[in-house]
Amino acid sequence: MHQKLKVMKQALRKHNGNPYKRDGFAMIELMIALGVMVTVLVLIGGSIISIMAVDRVAEGREQAATYLATVMEEVRHAKYEELLAYTPDKPEGLIGAAVTVECFDKEGRTISLPLQNENLREQLPNPLRIQATLTFTTTGGHVVSAKASALHVR
Repeated sequence: MHQKLKVMKQALRKHNGNPYKRDGFAMIELMIALGVMVTVLVLIGGSIISIMAVDRVAEGREQAATYLATVMEEVRHAKYEELLAYTPDKPEGLIGAAVTVECFDKEGRTISLPLQNENLREQLPNPLRIQATLTFTTTGGHVVSAKASALHVR
């Protein structure tokens, strides 16, 4: 009996007075750990979704830049009369894409191409500044606009 009492006293000292306390996590510690883990996973998930949205916008901008480079190349190599009647092809793969091509008169006012008013032909400067603007909507619903310009010498 004396031996049993000695073992119980050691057990009480070891477990701060509670002989039934076991080593390991308590329920509250598990709940806190689970809460921290869920918070971290939600933050990481949100970051991944944001990165995917930015990637879609960047992909659309890359397509727009390629398209505008093609338009500017066509403008540079067009004859003056062809340039004033120029209408670019509609870009493929961009949602709701709208393209405007404009030139600028001597006062810096914009004139849309193709040129409708024949009287304006003589008032255009040499070299002629041409600007193309492409506006489209990404799959995420963001409206994006890109511009490119070039000089055309007669």
